[in-house]
Amino acid sequence: MANMMATTRNSSGKIVYYTADDFYEEIIVQKKCFICGADRNSKVFNDEHVLPNWILTKYKLHNQSINLPNSRKYKYSKYKVPCCMECNLELGTYLENPISKLLKSHPIEIVETIGRDENNLQLLFDWCSTIFFKVMLKDLSFFWVLDQPEVNFKIGETYDWSEYHHIHCMIRKFFTGAIVDRRARGSIFILPTLVNKESEPFDLTVNAKGQSILLKLGELCIICIMNDSGAACNLFNNTINKIDGRLSQIQLREIFCHATYINIYLQNRPKHYSEFWHKNEEFHIRAEIPDYWYLFEKGSKETTIGELMTIYCSPLIGAVENKDEVLNAIKNSEYNFLFDLNGNFLNNDIDS
Repeated sequence: MANMMATTRNSSGKIVYYTADDFYEEIIVQKKCFICGADRNSKVFNDEHVLPNWILTKYKLHNQSINLPNSRKYKYSKYKVPCCMECNLELGTYLENPISKLLKSHPIEIVETIGRDENNLQLLFDWCSTIFFKVMLKDLSFFWVLDQPEVNFKIGETYDWSEYHHIHCMIRKFFTGAIVDRRARGSIFILPTLVNKESEPFDLTVNAKGQSILLKLGELCIICIMNDSGAACNLFNNTINKIDGRLSQIQLREIFCHATYINIYLQNRPKHYSEFWHKNEEFHIRAEIPDYWYLFEKGSKETTIGELMTIYCSPLIGAVENKDEVLNAIKNSEYNFLFDLNGNFLNNDIDS
């Protein structure tokens, strides 16, 4: 939640802050450049790939398709959002070039690099947040049902865009020069992955309601929650610490489900707000967080962990004995892929 600032420009004319209403009207409805807010009549547009080109190239995704929320497919090469050429170039300089360099390293080196400099963690969070926001934005292009004219609304029109206002403030940081309080940053998990012939080297999974994203990139997986100020990391840390091996794709999806569930059920939410100091033109993004985190009671929300795992984990289950029983147990929140009955990590790493 942002404060009651009006839409604000700095002395050079840049819009450093949009109100939630102006953000919705100009970026969502009018489809202006999602970074600077220019319209197509004022600047040259070349639009921005939702997934950066270096990812599409590395994992040979140009001719592959993403599965949309309406179960249809759309080619990654055409998967773009409105962006002017100038901001597209700046995104490359600020985000894609340093991130592609960082992620070329071995996962252990990546974690060590981030540990030495928190700016790298913020950069990784900014990158994940930008991809998440672009996925949400692109959903405004797709009708839920193509062959039923009476159902005439887009996937993205079902989202509460006021919930994404904070993310939009965050991903424009390189453009606005915002100084970000680290408490305004969400949870981020960096996990080692198992790569074999049975799993894909790339995976992109998002949940609009939980404001969560999973990016599997070869031997590395990043799971990020946009707006919880670290609550998922705090509440799920004991479980993460029990993991002592590389994770399969279905195990990664389960962690994604748990982190998403925590964010949906988080009761004492952080309060995000923005400040612009006119005297020295400093723009700050801040957060107030509680002394401790707690969740709503189970059953008080519509979403259950079993429902999330049914959506994201069940499709990865192949031919197994008693598959119907397994699927039913997953739906009823009675099954997991991370630990055995004694609480030991289920290590599928054949090299360990």
